[in-house]
Amino acid sequence: MEPTKDQQDYLAVLAETGFSQEKVLAITENTADQTDMPEEFGYLSVAESPIAGKGLFTSKDISEGDLVGIARIGGNRTALGRYVNHSANPNAEYQQLDNGDLAVIAIREIPAGTEITYNYRTGAIIRGDLNPVTAYFCKLITEKTGLLITTETPALEIRKMICTFEALMRTAVSDGEIIDSNPDYVIKNHFASGVYAREMHIPAGHIVVGKIHRNENLHFLSKGSATVITEEGGIEVVHAGQMMKSPVGVKRLLITHEDVVWTVLHATTETDVDKIELAVIAKSYADLGYDKLIGE
Repeated sequence: MEPTKDQQDYLAVLAETGFSQEKVLAITENTADQTDMPEEFGYLSVAESPIAGKGLFTSKDISEGDLVGIARIGGNRTALGRYVNHSANPNAEYQQLDNGDLAVIAIREIPAGTEITYNYRTGAIIRGDLNPVTAYFCKLITEKTGLLITTETPALEIRKMICTFEALMRTAVSDGEIIDSNPDYVIKNHFASGVYAREMHIPAGHIVVGKIHRNENLHFLSKGSATVITEEGGIEVVHAGQMMKSPVGVKRLLITHEDVVWTVLHATTETDVDKIELAVIAKSYADLGYDKLIGE
């Protein structure tokens, strides 16, 4: 059976946070942090859900802006924090209270008999499990390409999405909608015996599409952090001090959370930067012998 939109978006949340379904299930089934819902929210009850497993339903009408209930009290979860299912188009959202408790507020009218839903991304951002820049980036990519990265997205589909997004960015630059700031990045070239290091300084909040590399190479961040999407790793948040290996043909799509210094190491005895680029960068996947865009 084809997954519903909500199920697909739930898998996308897992990909964005790096959670597995097993981890989510373990959190849900953990009873050590459970607490009772205050009596004034007795109109909420647990029942079988058409979305997944069990859900929480209201027996009275709830108006937009009203308090639905409290999901966390003193760090412990109520039924509202345990049984509410995810939706890409939820009827409620989290709100952190001054005392640290977590409330749930209706974002539209919720008729009696309706299941309460919210978007898990909001809770993940509040808990620190999901960087808000990552959430924004993934939402932007989906809106622009119509493609969604989930825990089940095939590698070649991610490659297709990256190339589609790159084409859209090039068009936006040509149409004057955005500015290509890549030529303004500070680039520092370093050479040692048989090694070339290309050091690039990228300001915070910039979206960058990487080039296609012909050979394996090492790269690392010496400053900052970024959300990076590749067909190999899916969605990852990388931080200063992190060393990574790039396989042949890798292409990255990333957004910087803060100012970043990103260095790529290439094995070469050449010292002419233009000649090095011709040797290590492929203009297209066809240059690597791949069939068109996504086939090998």
